[in-house]
Amino acid sequence: MSGILTLILWLMCTFLLLIVLLNMIIALISDIFEKIHQNIYSNILKELATLMLESEILLQRRNKFKNVKYLIIMEIQRNLHNDRDNESRIASVQNKISKQLEEQTEFLTQIQINLTEKMTHQAKLRQEKIQNMSLAAITPLSQGIESLEAEVLAYKKAFKRIMNPNTPYSQLKTIYY
Repeated sequence: MSGILTLILWLMCTFLLLIVLLNMIIALISDIFEKIHQNIYSNILKELATLMLESEILLQRRNKFKNVKYLIIMEIQRNLHNDRDNESRIASVQNKISKQLEEQTEFLTQIQINLTEKMTHQAKLRQEKIQNMSLAAITPLSQGIESLEAEVLAYKKAFKRIMNPNTPYSQLKTIYY
C-alpha cells in the first residue's frame, strides 16, 4: 500500500515539477522575446552592419578600389546565339500579347455594342410603358372633361332660356329640376 502511495506521490510531484519548469521556460522565452522586440530596429541595423563588414573582409574591395572614385559595372556578352534566341522569344511573347490585346479589345467592343443595344431596347420599352401609362391616366380625364363640357353647354343653354323673357314659366320648372 505504501509503495502505491509513494508511486502516486512521485508521479504527482513529477507532473507538478514539469508544469513549473514549463512555466519557467515560457516566462524566459517571453522575456527574451520582449527584449528583442524592444530593440528590433537596432538589432536589424547591427545585423546589416555585420553582414557589410563580412562582405568587405571577404571581398577586400578597399584594396582593389583604393584610388577609384566611381565604380562602373559592365557585363560581357557571352553568347550571341543565346541573345538571338532570347530576342526571338521576346518577339514571340510580344506577338502573343498583341494578339491577346486585340482579342480582348474586340471582345470588349462587342460587349459594349451588346450593352448599348440592350440599353436602347430597354429605354424604348420604358418609354412605351410610360406613354401607355400616361394615356391610361389621360383617357379618363379627357372623358371627364368632355362630360363637364357637355354639362357646361347644357347650363349655358338653360341660362339663355332663363334670361330670355319669352320663356314660359312651365319650361323654367323643367330647367331647374
